[in-house]
Amino acid sequence: MITKGARGILDRIQIPTHDWFYSPKYDELYHYDDGVFEAYPSKLEGHFFTHHTLKVLPDDVELVDVEYDDTTDSLQVTRTHPRPQSLWEDITSQDLIEQYLLRRNKRHLEQTDREQGTSTLPLFQDIRANHGINPLTADLLDGTFDTAYTLSPETSAFFHHLKRPADNQAQRPILGIITSEEFQTMFKKAREQTSSDPRTLNYSIWKCIATDDFISSIAAILLSLPFTYGFVNTRWTQMTDFMLEKKPGQ
Repeated sequence: MITKGARGILDRIQIPTHDWFYSPKYDELYHYDDGVFEAYPSKLEGHFFTHHTLKVLPDDVELVDVEYDDTTDSLQVTRTHPRPQSLWEDITSQDLIEQYLLRRNKRHLEQTDREQGTSTLPLFQDIRANHGINPLTADLLDGTFDTAYTLSPETSAFFHHLKRPADNQAQRPILGIITSEEFQTMFKKAREQTSSDPRTLNYSIWKCIATDDFISSIAAILLSLPFTYGFVNTRWTQMTDFMLEKKPGQ
């Protein structure tokens, strides 16, 4: 939004009609994998290395079939197909669009981690600490960010645009955030003293969640959402009380 302004709803994406491509201009193989194109450099005539980098698909590509050649430990082109009128297929189903985008984003994050990209550096790890609820992010939003880390011009410009506008800064601070440690302490001390609703998970599941640090961090976010954003789970707004006779006469 900073660079291109607000956009409308995404109503379509395009995916290639084939998996493997060859570019005569660059003498490289290209493989489509979850929204990105893996480029394999030439090794021998008609053979290509098995390692890859991510690149944009060139305009001169041909559709090919590829097999692995174990004698040369390389990828080999076995067949070339006639180029169709269009290399791309439109996807308009919202469910499929979401699936493809989630897979592409996952692929990008995996590649970033493998290549140790900017977002994996210590500064960004500290910013993401406690799911982004920490003094560093508070300073970013207030426009008073000051750190001992060396920032590139691009990172500095990105941080500058994260500053909250003046009318937003004047709002009262958000309260009611539950940390993972508070969640664990709360449910570890709690004791179930009432019968559980047979239609839902038993209360004991929360005590089990509290024993795991990672799952507790996710549960703490879910419990904080109503207080942070002002909405609640629909089921939380409906309640029915029942009087249960646990023992005869009581």
